[in-house]
Amino acid sequence: MEEIVPYLSSENKKFDHVISLDEITDEFLANIEKIENFRAPFFNNIPIVEKFNLPNNWKIVHKEKKYVWTSPTTKDKI
Repeated sequence: MEEIVPYLSSENKKFDHVISLDEITDEFLANIEKIENFRAPFFNNIPIVEKFNLPNNWKIVHKEKKYVWTSPTTKDKI
């Protein structure tokens, strides 16, 4: 993506780009830390992605937030 996006932009080509991210909530992170001996890296990437600026001539045409899964361990909705 890092190589093709500037190329397509310079060639005035149109394309769609979709990123799907799981929003790991603070509640889920707090609940998962309570589980003894549970060690797995969980990160909420939403704040990081939202800091990126859109490339020139890009626009957000649709943004949707919905629950995709429920943690079987903590019962939190993700």
